[in-house]
Amino acid sequence: FIESSMHINSQISGMLIISASERRLELQRAIHEYLHAPVSFAVTFKEALSAVALCPYKALILDEGLADLDPTNAERLLASCSDELLIFVKLAITGVPRCVQQVELAMRRFDREQKIVKVSAQRSLNSQISDALTSILVHSQLALNIPGVPQDAIKHIESVLKAGDSIQKAIGT
Repeated sequence: FIESSMHINSQISGMLIISASERRLELQRAIHEYLHAPVSFAVTFKEALSAVALCPYKALILDEGLADLDPTNAERLLASCSDELLIFVKLAITGVPRCVQQVELAMRRFDREQKIVKVSAQRSLNSQISDALTSILVHSQLALNIPGVPQDAIKHIESVLKAGDSIQKAIGT
């Protein structure tokens, strides 16, 4: 592990521990070993703000003891977070194994919620595509039935119908 007060891991989806407690190193090792995740740490909120600006993190593990000592910068950090999962721990009172358990449970819940959101978005997109495709196919079929449609137009409309059928089969609608 790095000796400096701010260890920034360049991998995306890592975790950042924000704590001035000496136990942060023990927590960092435990999370890394147990959850097999890259873990960095920052001792101050200013360091954390710099770290978050440089590298996207999946989760920020915030020691409430530090937040109590520096509420203004804690609020600045929280306001700057958008996609990161925020996990609050109390390193001064809670043992490292319990903190690791809290992190693991929060990560599982976050991953589960992300999967639900992804499936929902996928279903919505599939529905929109299916509706648009159905409309294209229906209107193309109607266009073929219009009397006096030029032969060149019929060939193009049939190409649209064929492509639409292929897309429909490919997306399973």
